[in-house]
Amino acid sequence: MQPRTRVLAFNLALFCCVPIYFTIYLAIGAPMCAGIVAAAGVLIFCNVLLLQSGCPAKMCGQALTCIGWCTYTSLASLNGGHNSPPEIWHVTIPVFAIVLTGVRSGILWSLASAATIIAFYVMRIQGIELPNELTPTGLQFLEFSGLMGLMSFILVLMFCFTRIENMVGQLTKKALEKAESASRAKSEFLANMSHEIRTPMTAILGFTDVLRDEGSKALASEERNKLLNTIKSAGEHLLTVINDILDLSKIEANKMTVEQINTPLVGVLCDIESMMRSRATGKGLAFEIVLSAPIPEYVISDPTRVRQILVNLVGNSVKFTEVGKVTVTASVEKRVRQSWLSIEVADTGQGMTVEQSEQLFIPFSQADATVTRKYGGTGLGLSICRRLAALMGGNVTLVKTELGFGSCFRLELPIEFVSGTAVVTRLNSIQASPVDVFAAGLTLTGRILLAEDGEDNQLLIGLHLRKAGAVLDIADNGRIALAMLEQAEIEGNPYDLLLTDMQMPEIDGYTLAATLRASGRRIPIIALTANAMAEDRRKCLDAGCDDYASKPIKKVALLATCAKWMQGVEGSATPRQQPIKFASNTRIANSIQL
Repeated sequence: MQPRTRVLAFNLALFCCVPIYFTIYLAIGAPMCAGIVAAAGVLIFCNVLLLQSGCPAKMCGQALTCIGWCTYTSLASLNGGHNSPPEIWHVTIPVFAIVLTGVRSGILWSLASAATIIAFYVMRIQGIELPNELTPTGLQFLEFSGLMGLMSFILVLMFCFTRIENMVGQLTKKALEKAESASRAKSEFLANMSHEIRTPMTAILGFTDVLRDEGSKALASEERNKLLNTIKSAGEHLLTVINDILDLSKIEANKMTVEQINTPLVGVLCDIESMMRSRATGKGLAFEIVLSAPIPEYVISDPTRVRQILVNLVGNSVKFTEVGKVTVTASVEKRVRQSWLSIEVADTGQGMTVEQSEQLFIPFSQADATVTRKYGGTGLGLSICRRLAALMGGNVTLVKTELGFGSCFRLELPIEFVSGTAVVTRLNSIQASPVDVFAAGLTLTGRILLAEDGEDNQLLIGLHLRKAGAVLDIADNGRIALAMLEQAEIEGNPYDLLLTDMQMPEIDGYTLAATLRASGRRIPIIALTANAMAEDRRKCLDAGCDDYASKPIKKVALLATCAKWMQGVEGSATPRQQPIKFASNTRIANSIQL
């Protein structure tokens, strides 16, 4: 039993004796003794409060022992001293002291009680009479009640010990079960991660070997494209797994932040439809996005996180539905002074039992092991969705589910309308993204310096930029890049754009950008960073970068960003540092200007 538990048990046992002896002393005509007992009860109660407030257990044990010793000594002094009923209770002091305060302190308190008993004995021998409030009848009753009380005290003490020990045992058992459950969940998670990571890696490495074989040159174009698509899909899946783990670790470390910026709500919904419709139709499912109430075209929120939550919710519905449809219903409603965005994702999939639904939002958990084996996944998606929504002041909830009849999830977020935005009542069909069409045939003109220490990234980024027509030079770190920039200026052939990794040896990207800005150079700088969080982007911009491109590098986004900041693009006279305006990838019907 823990020290605090022992001290609490002794306090409760002694406190139970207080009202009994208070009543007895009043009944036998000893008001002073009754007052001493009442004072002891108040002190014991205060000691319990101190213990509950976090006071050290040993200190509270010392206090209880002192209260007992003082009470017994005071009562014995008023009841005749030697051989008085209260003196008998001094035998409990060694028990209090050793159990509650330790052996050394217990010996000292035992000596104190022994000295008190000896003092009363010597006083009796010397003929020193102590006052006695009790009548002969009262004394006899007190002697009887003292023996009964001592026995009752021991009984209550043992009862308190047993009850508290059982309570502690139950709490310990629950804590152990919880720890074992968490351990099992994490063990299953690690086993699942091994599968989730090894499976795409097998495809990536295996098909790469196939393409490198001599016979691969004879592969038909369609077959070759199929292998390449498999490699790309496996890499994207692997990236999703890694991102889930990193997101959860950032959330649990309280390092995840969300933005409050202009968010193209209609554009996000159209992106979700464009992305998820092909997945749904590929499984023979119907897919629909419905506006049950008008929504604003633009709101103040975090577009990245809203998109991430919806991709996860809709992706889950498509994944776990074999027959029927997936419906996304969006609306905005006013609650008191706050506008709330509500998006429900309903499906006709397999549904869940009550027990399975209780595990949904627990990290590393899925409905059961068969789900992991059949569908894969990390078991982190819904947990991350709920936590991201909470960071934005909202929530993700399971609205309803029924085994064999599907499920419905709801995302709720507080939003603000962007001034002058249109209110949209329905979405029209999606057109191909002009950005993709433009970037696919994009030609860059000008000189680019790439500061990157990774050979693989040098090869990949260099391939994209050179194919787009840029003249590219590569520096292995920031120090070399700085020297190359200075040499190019001396030669009268300066670079039009600097692409720099932010983590490099000798001089990193942050120092490189800050050094260039401190020297007055205004060359456009684009940061290449694997950290695409808001605070990471802000750090890049604060260092002097004009823009950023997140890793892993996406060709279209990289070329578009470079075109945005370079001197010009073929067929265009876009001036440096004037961003190119790209058309929206959605058509919006029935818009009402606010």
